[in-house]
Amino acid sequence: MLYRLLGHVVRRAWPLLLAGWALLVVATRLAAPPWDEVAQDREFAFLPQDAPSRRADEVLEKAFPDDRLASNIVLVLRRSENQRGALDRERKFIEDVLEPALRKIAEDEGGLASQPAPLDEPLFPGEDNPRHESQKPEQRSIIVRIRTPNAPGRGALLVSPDRQALLIVVELTTEFLANRNWSTISRIENLVRDLREQGKLPPGVDISVTGSAVIGRDHTQAQLQSAHATEVLTVVLVVVLLVLIYRAPLPALIPLATVYLAVQVSVSILAILARAGHLTLFQGIQIYITILAYGAGVDYSLFLTARYKEELDRGVTPADAVARAVGGVGSALAASAATVMCGIGMMVFAEFGKFREAGIAIPLSLGLVLLATLTFSPSLLRLVGRWAFWPQRRPLAPPEEDSSRGARGLPWAWERVGELLLRRPGAVWLITAALMAPFVVVGGVFHNRLSYDLIGSLPADAPSVAGTRVLQEHFPAGMVGPVTVLLVNPHVDFRSPEGQALVRRVTDQLREQREELGLADIRTLTAPLGITKAAERSLAHLDVPEEARKEGTKRAALERYVTDLGGRAKVGTRLDLILEQSPFSHFSVDDLDRIERAVREALPAELREDSALYCAGTTASVRDLAAVMQRDRTRIELLVLASVFVILILLLHRFVVPLYLLLSVLFSYYATLGVSFAVFWMLDPHGFAGIDWKVAIFLFTILIAVGEDYNIFLMARVHEEEHVYGPVRGVTQALDRTGPIISSCGIIMAGTFASLLAGSLTEMKQLGFALAFGVLLDTFVVRPILVPAFLILGRSGRLAPARWTGKAPQARAQAPRPQQQAPTP
Repeated sequence: MLYRLLGHVVRRAWPLLLAGWALLVVATRLAAPPWDEVAQDREFAFLPQDAPSRRADEVLEKAFPDDRLASNIVLVLRRSENQRGALDRERKFIEDVLEPALRKIAEDEGGLASQPAPLDEPLFPGEDNPRHESQKPEQRSIIVRIRTPNAPGRGALLVSPDRQALLIVVELTTEFLANRNWSTISRIENLVRDLREQGKLPPGVDISVTGSAVIGRDHTQAQLQSAHATEVLTVVLVVVLLVLIYRAPLPALIPLATVYLAVQVSVSILAILARAGHLTLFQGIQIYITILAYGAGVDYSLFLTARYKEELDRGVTPADAVARAVGGVGSALAASAATVMCGIGMMVFAEFGKFREAGIAIPLSLGLVLLATLTFSPSLLRLVGRWAFWPQRRPLAPPEEDSSRGARGLPWAWERVGELLLRRPGAVWLITAALMAPFVVVGGVFHNRLSYDLIGSLPADAPSVAGTRVLQEHFPAGMVGPVTVLLVNPHVDFRSPEGQALVRRVTDQLREQREELGLADIRTLTAPLGITKAAERSLAHLDVPEEARKEGTKRAALERYVTDLGGRAKVGTRLDLILEQSPFSHFSVDDLDRIERAVREALPAELREDSALYCAGTTASVRDLAAVMQRDRTRIELLVLASVFVILILLLHRFVVPLYLLLSVLFSYYATLGVSFAVFWMLDPHGFAGIDWKVAIFLFTILIAVGEDYNIFLMARVHEEEHVYGPVRGVTQALDRTGPIISSCGIIMAGTFASLLAGSLTEMKQLGFALAFGVLLDTFVVRPILVPAFLILGRSGRLAPARWTGKAPQARAQAPRPQQQAPTP
């Protein structure tokens, strides 16, 4: 009744609806702030407030306020392999050219963010270590300090063991994904390029740029590029597919105009809500809004247009056709959209902030797409009238003709499938399930093998990837993201001999398990320069008495590694750890767990209970992200399944059939996951670390919701046909009648998702492939084979009592063949 009323409103007030949408677009666009001003550019800040790494960051900031390192830019100076010997020439280049230029960049941006750290000061009295000091303006640079190999003591740690590479580390106050890093990174890259082009680099020396901030910049840029490429390719694919289906331009342009308008309004409203503080946006959510809005919106418009064409073919006027189309498919579209919105909306219960906000933003956008489909699209159809299908000028079809089939390719395909299912439903079901089963097993076994590696997701030609590759040839991969462990015990004064003995005990324990723990270096109060050979060389070149050298080292170590906390003096000490593996890899996460256990086991039994360990750094944040992701994934998957199951029960008034529909889509999801694992492993057997962590949760929510979306359309038509053809034959008739339109929708939806393959990020390619494959699997296997086969087995009494699967009254004898209609619930 509601949608019939809406159809009459569209019929009479279509000019007002068109004008209203146009005004809404303009008003929201003018009222909305720029997206970049309200969208967060961080990653780990979306972790729960009580996440251990966030708590560690807070404690470390209080304990060491002058050491606010959040990310870094690393310059790798590498000389050619045929050059050996001392590095005097390279050191002089750093001192005379590179370091002054980097300090100039910091000064131009407002000066260093803090005073030089104690370890940047001369270790011994009388040594010169000139600094470029200037008066600090109010706006500070994000650069905290610049560490070079020329610094006394710790500088030797920036020389590679093979003495073929040197590092210059520019430490920043901002998180690695912050957009504020970009200008600083760009200026440093321009500096390196100018030095290279002007021939100012020492002969045989080249400079590469990497670091966590550069990795974050490259990831965000690749994400933006992927979003743009996805949007362009989506439009092209949708236009091509719709033109092939309808052989007319307007049926392709009307859905695109509808979805484009809805997306623009959605983005503007989301920006307005974010500015008002009602939700938090993040960079990258535009991609998910775009692909889901275009995929679902075009599908909805396709159903509406198909029904409009049927009504025209019956001979009614365009005005009546619009009203009947909206009244006929409105409830089915609303039920379909509700399923998708409810399924994705379950992400609002996630702990991770990005998932939680996506659970609000994406359903809101889909709701606006549905509203535009039921008001803006029919208003456009009312505007163009019969010209909607120009240049087709064929005469109106008689009422008894099934007008939906003649224009489709292979009109006999679904009828043949139905006949096969009637003859051998059990065999068809078993063969289909058996073919999918191996991939279902693969998906189940590797279900939790996820990748959190940002570097592995980047394209091979990204600057940070090239720089990281060079760095890893000469240094441990963990150099770009050290781990800091803060040990706090209120009963220990780490300045005292007893406290230092405790630190030495922990250091020795970690040193003994170095290989097992994946540690490349350990820097503590009792080993401030580390445990590698570089530590032995660090002070060897200084012409300072041994006693003075030891005294200077001890003074610097106390300044860096011991701190006050909670009003108690010197009750905290830090351990700076360099891991062998990349800070983003799951190997490093596992190593960090073992390191934490090793530190606790190294403490005396009487001190363990009162000792607190705080782990900070990229690897600690990735570990928390993995833990939160695992909890969110379990919670969201259960909620999505439960919510969709309830919707199916409400729509179908059965229990067994909704349960089977849910299990069939879940079976399809695991098969899709297994195929995705197999494909991407074959593409990169050595580098494939797993499916990206974001892909896993978005893939589940989208596939479950969209898969049931198509099942709802099929079951709605089964309900109509069984009253005419009987409970068994009605299933195949529904399959035959809905096959063309649902297949077209599935192809368009899969094409929309496949547009993600145009992006450069591996995570986008994984999501695009998996979603496209999953939708096609649901469209051409689950919906036309597994679901009808089960219904036929059940309704014929071969599987279960027919009433469980919805036995209808017997068909009337020689029932006339009804016209094709869009499904209605």
